[in-house]
Amino acid sequence: MADLFISYSEKNGDTTEKLATGLEKHGYSTWCYKRDSLPGPSYLIQTAEAIRQARAVILIISTASVESVQVTREVIRAHEEKKPFIPVLLDLTHQQFAAKQPEWVEVLGSATSIGLAKTPLFGVCSQIAAGLKAMGIQPSFPQVNDPGRKKRLLIVDDDQEIVELMVDVLKREERYEVRAVYCGYDAGAAITEFRPDIV
Repeated sequence: MADLFISYSEKNGDTTEKLATGLEKHGYSTWCYKRDSLPGPSYLIQTAEAIRQARAVILIISTASVESVQVTREVIRAHEEKKPFIPVLLDLTHQQFAAKQPEWVEVLGSATSIGLAKTPLFGVCSQIAAGLKAMGIQPSFPQVNDPGRKKRLLIVDDDQEIVELMVDVLKREERYEVRAVYCGYDAGAAITEFRPDIV
């Protein structure tokens, strides 16, 4: 699954997706419900599994999230799984959040929060990445701006001969890390796991 589970209210979905993209540029894979859940299976089972497999939880603390029953479920689940938290304050101060969600304060313990309101998103992502590394959670992938990083290519086609030919040609180029799948369903899973630059 992903390195990081991001717990958030759907009202903060746009900010969360930008944060996820920024963290992925630092080499961390992320799991966000709106983007990564599958249609059909229970969302409760999907979020529980994503939390279980994550190495840490990014908790977006906002006026909307402190009111959300689902976000509280995710916080409790992550606490029960003994996951480390990085709290991200969106539109509340620590004091405001503590007054509205004392249960979360107990769960978060002494985890240091970071505010999004006064720091540019790129700076917040850099600080979160530094905090994760300080907790011993290293990125799964090289940073996107790393000049030595190979581009990740995902080839999707149901014609096995064409796929094998493309993989063979592209693997000769030392600039690429190549994976191939033969159907759309497998492509969805590969995109989540492999995080290709090009599909």
